[in-house]
Amino acid sequence: MTEPPASVRPETVLRADIVRTLRGFSLAASFEMRREVLVLFGPSGSGKSLTLQALAGVDRPQGGSITLGTGDDEEVLFDAETGIDRKPQERRIGYVPQSLALFPHLSVRENVVYGLRRESPEARAEAAKRLLALMRLSDLADRLPRQLSGGQRQRVALARALAVEPRLLLLDEPFTALDGPTRRALGQELRRLHQEREVPVLLVTHDTDEAFALGDRIAVMDAGRILQIGPRETVFARPVSRRAAELVGIENVLPAVVRSADAERVVVDWGQQSLLVDRAGDGTTLEPGARVDLAIGASQLTVLKQDHEPAEGERANVVEVETVEAEMARDTMRLRLRAVATPQSAPLQLEIPAYAYYRLTLDTRSRFQVQLKPEWLHLMELG
Repeated sequence: MTEPPASVRPETVLRADIVRTLRGFSLAASFEMRREVLVLFGPSGSGKSLTLQALAGVDRPQGGSITLGTGDDEEVLFDAETGIDRKPQERRIGYVPQSLALFPHLSVRENVVYGLRRESPEARAEAAKRLLALMRLSDLADRLPRQLSGGQRQRVALARALAVEPRLLLLDEPFTALDGPTRRALGQELRRLHQEREVPVLLVTHDTDEAFALGDRIAVMDAGRILQIGPRETVFARPVSRRAAELVGIENVLPAVVRSADAERVVVDWGQQSLLVDRAGDGTTLEPGARVDLAIGASQLTVLKQDHEPAEGERANVVEVETVEAEMARDTMRLRLRAVATPQSAPLQLEIPAYAYYRLTLDTRSRFQVQLKPEWLHLMELG
């Protein structure tokens, strides 16, 4: 996904600069978001939930500021310097925590309109009718939360968050406890709601598939810091560092040393193996001897057919490997490979469709060749 031209980009609606220290943990998160689904992605304990709590107003940062809105509608929700700290109910932010926080003694209908207690009975009834229909809960309106499935409870929590006509929707690991089909169905529901209502959504997850499926942009978070933020394809294909690559699930991160470089291509030494990297004209200059990391996904390695003689344009980055371990997944084979010329390096990871694994007779071959295509290798400078 590429960034749209500046003239048609959705306006920035949230600017957050959050500084918080809690029981020895330090959070310093700065980012902006638009009318989009922004996924805050990272491992447990990285500060994702604490960031949402600060935005919702249920936790007070020690520094920074939070503004929401555009143009004349922009409002300061928190500012440490001036002492502004709007109460949660004043922020018009829909917030669904991991616990969902449904009231067990209230019906579905009562839970949905709980945040509208100051509205007239007629307004509450109309909101309940509209939101229950929107989330396909009308037939369950009189049930208690304990009488619902996990997916139904999630929809109740979403409906309640939408009841206040939020300017921003915060979702903290919304689908973690659900089975696969239910997660996918609710993910599609969330995308539909976002498109229809144009409410910006900030969603927390540590699941890579969920992040890629739902996010317009991804913010990778680790140890209280945002390492990278950008369009999902960019973040997953071109991480900014080894740690970012590890977090988004890139299986192969190879330490290398620059032999030569220009604006378009770099030649590096990976152990005893020479590799060519296309740089897509990024404009930076690397000095010979500089240490770098190369990232490439397990599914991006190309297996060459037996006795295949590469054409002139296919000769770059052909690596002879031998299988260390093979593991059958649902429809794929996952292999750990040792590079023959670089046996001391960490094994390469290869993921290949199961039918291709057998068609290429890899199950009977102790050695074969793979190609790390120059255009698929992503170079990351250290430091």
